[in-house]
Amino acid sequence: MARTSDRLPQRFPVGSKYVVESHGSVLNRFVEFPNGRTVMLTKRVALSCTTRSGTRIKKPARQPRAKREGVRVNSG
Repeated sequence: MARTSDRLPQRFPVGSKYVVESHGSVLNRFVEFPNGRTVMLTKRVALSCTTRSGTRIKKPARQPRAKREGVRVNSG
């Protein structure tokens, strides 16, 4: 069962997890306790990287890996 809370406990039980999930530019955050209970935290917008001139940094496109069928060793 998930619930929202304005206050979190000062101490967490052993095995508690802080979880961050990314959905596009939105980050969902919550704390999951060992008994399965979750406490939803406020959503945040992920920051994007920019240069000093203000242009966005683009990630290079991922190149597909070439399929390798076997490894050849040159003996000489």
